[in-house]
Amino acid sequence: MTTPVESLDEITLRLPGEWVLLESCRFAENGVITHGCVVFSSADREAAYRELHHRPNSVVIFTGSLSPDEDRPFLDPVVGCTT
Repeated sequence: MTTPVESLDEITLRLPGEWVLLESCRFAENGVITHGCVVFSSADREAAYRELHHRPNSVVIFTGSLSPDEDRPFLDPVVGCTT
């Protein structure tokens, strides 16, 4: 069974405040991810990055908001996602 491609808005609504690994991403002309297949999600950032080591073709996004004083991941939250 293949994982469905979802828009980032759908993913954000379904998995609020989660660290999400996406594969088969689609991009807008400006390079922003617009769609992807969720292959892993967790509220635990470290768990997501551990899983990333096993899925080198994945991208990590965060579907919540980070406070200004919180450690920044190497990838910023997805621009344009509604939270």
